[in-house]
Amino acid sequence: MLACQKAPPAPTLASASPEATAAPEASAENSAPSPAPRTDASAAPSSAPAAAVVPVVDEAGFTAALEQGRALAKARKYSEAATAFGRALDIHDDPRARAERGYARHFSHDETGAASDLALAAHTETDRGRLSEIWFHRGLVAAAGGDGDARPPGTAAGGEETARRDGAGAGAFAVSYEFRPSKLAKDKLGGDPCIVQVTAYPAGGTAVASADRVSQLDSLRAGCVAASGPVTDATPLPVVCTTGSVGSGENAWLIAKAPQKRVYEAPLGGTTAMWGRSGALIATLRPTAAGWVSASSASDGIGEAPGSAPGGRGTIDTLGAESIAFIHLATGDAYLAHYPSPAPATEENVPRPTFTPSAAGLRVDGLGCHGILATLPAATPSASAPSSASAASSGSSAPAAKPAPAPSAPP
Repeated sequence: MLACQKAPPAPTLASASPEATAAPEASAENSAPSPAPRTDASAAPSSAPAAAVVPVVDEAGFTAALEQGRALAKARKYSEAATAFGRALDIHDDPRARAERGYARHFSHDETGAASDLALAAHTETDRGRLSEIWFHRGLVAAAGGDGDARPPGTAAGGEETARRDGAGAGAFAVSYEFRPSKLAKDKLGGDPCIVQVTAYPAGGTAVASADRVSQLDSLRAGCVAASGPVTDATPLPVVCTTGSVGSGENAWLIAKAPQKRVYEAPLGGTTAMWGRSGALIATLRPTAAGWVSASSASDGIGEAPGSAPGGRGTIDTLGAESIAFIHLATGDAYLAHYPSPAPATEENVPRPTFTPSAAGLRVDGLGCHGILATLPAATPSASAPSSASAASSGSSAPAAKPAPAPSAPP
């Protein structure tokens, strides 16, 4: 675990210059006189639309509040800085002001408010440099127990000091590095910005099972249910289904059918359940290259305040993760990839890696990875161990890959 550190001063972004300007209003003195009304029968009412009203922005007030917030943040008066940035946002909802209020809220230990501000800023900002800063701070918030965990950073159940959550925020730090490579983000990722773990499973391997009929698969024996209802031998394939239940933990599965009539199932990972609580799980089929079928899942972690669990047993504190599986319909060969979630599973339009499967290997682009991360052996044994290749990281040589363990079904 990482030891607690003093919060560094919030970074100062470029000076704001609001783009919205007020349109001059028409006055009675300088407007042209109206023509006299026509009196003939052919006269028709005018169909010209009314002029749009452009809202007036108090640019001077916005800039003054923004600069005051930056001065307070520089002086490490983060609560007062957040209030000043709030006044700026009341005047003009600008992504820079919202991001900087998020930074100030984080350094004043308001992780819930920081998570909300930074998520909104990430979806409205367009500058890659500022997006890198926003996502870096989203990583800091996640590492401090934000995104729903009401616990202040460095405080465990009972009030004792503890290190920040090990591994939390890795997804956001990798997005930050992807927008603009930086030593800060790379150091947060342990020196390797590529956080995607990929394992290749030849047909007959341990992770991807096969059977003559769907009803013979482990997922079906566990009661796998798709969006259309329980999966049976008659269900059109491919399909994504889940086992378990909300609160007791869910697992997602991809089921596909090969030309030789064999059916395959690949585990997509699932949620962690503790004390009757579990995070959201979203699993979907994905379009992929010819000859391959694919599905992905995203699951949220769980966070609770000290003492709020049943019996006052302290905190629930788990991390979200995302998985993707590829099955080759002609051979049954498969790739399974896993990585920490950059953002909550329900958040849309989050930067995620792209995957390109082929006989040469699975190429990954994004989250610090750019290259083929795992390859299948030239000859496919009937029951071999998974094969992992080197990970290609952006801006670095290819270190040895970290094979991802296949997710298991809940007990």
